[in-house]
Amino acid sequence: MRRVPIPRRGPAITQQALNLLGEEFRAAFAQGDFMRALKFATQAWEATRSPQPLADVALCQMRLGRAMQVLIVGIIAVNESVGPVLFRRGLSRAGEIIDP
Repeated sequence: MRRVPIPRRGPAITQQALNLLGEEFRAAFAQGDFMRALKFATQAWEATRSPQPLADVALCQMRLGRAMQVLIVGIIAVNESVGPVLFRRGLSRAGEIIDP
């Protein structure tokens, strides 16, 4: 069986850069500039793939009146959180990994 190589990740974002994105997001959101806030939230999500920036993306999309995009972001959030669990369960049931 041929093993597929694991893709390389780019350099991780520093905590300082992430904090700066958060400050910029909060400032833009407070000013009502939801498009600019969306840009900062999207950058933070792409860098971290964590749920909080994704929630910020959805909030900006709601404020911009983009209901379909909010639905898509919700689907992505479910996939990002539930997908790995289901994948591991499938591997376990197939005997590929042994659960502790």
